[in-house]
Amino acid sequence: MDSFRTKSVKHLQEFLKERGVVFSDTRKADLVELCTLALEVNVEVDPDGLVEDREEVWSEKISIGNNNFLMNPYLISGSADISALPTISIFDIYNYLVSFDNFNHASLREYYKMEGYCMFKDGYVLSIQSVSYDLKDYTAIKAEVKPRTNDKDPVTKLGFYRCWILLKKTLEVCIQSAYCTCKGGLDGCCRNVVAVLFEVMDYSQDFEKTSCTSQQCVWIRRACEAQRLSKKPIPATDLDTSVLSTSR
Repeated sequence: MDSFRTKSVKHLQEFLKERGVVFSDTRKADLVELCTLALEVNVEVDPDGLVEDREEVWSEKISIGNNNFLMNPYLISGSADISALPTISIFDIYNYLVSFDNFNHASLREYYKMEGYCMFKDGYVLSIQSVSYDLKDYTAIKAEVKPRTNDKDPVTKLGFYRCWILLKKTLEVCIQSAYCTCKGGLDGCCRNVVAVLFEVMDYSQDFEKTSCTSQQCVWIRRACEAQRLSKKPIPATDLDTSVLSTSR
């Protein structure tokens, strides 16, 4: 601990960032304690910092068996027309998330309290595209989601995280796997992925899907647009300051 006390705050912060340790306090005493603990438990240096983009992780997620792999969705041109995507229901989301330790039956029953659901409602999903494969049983969603706690990603300085979701179209929709470049996106059930799933579900429920050959059908950021319109200023002279009179 004595060696850390002689370091600057910036040095301590870099020490923690290199090991993927998330911290919110910038007081030196607290940073020294975190660095000491990280050293004691031998936290390994994470070369990717707060962004996870490891090929061995996402390649496993796009495996379809027998040593066959689909192409990474982010290497394929997507389309803003997501009408061709299979309809995702709350049951599909439930069946996918319940297999992870982060979720249980009780929390999924109250999905409207989940952080990912709140992010969807608050308009954190910035863009969505559909991705088609030659294998007709498979399709994918790729999206960009604004960070929940920062204006930009601490490492890449981008204003969004990239994530994709692989779907298998059988008799029922199967959410095969998912991936996000955020720190918690390795397992495919981070809040960004959850937000995208609810966004796609909401699109398929609220909009009549039509063929892109008959008319344009694209995803629209309804939550963001509503939020923007609700904050549009108006002149004070346009405010209704009248008081309704009531008869007794």
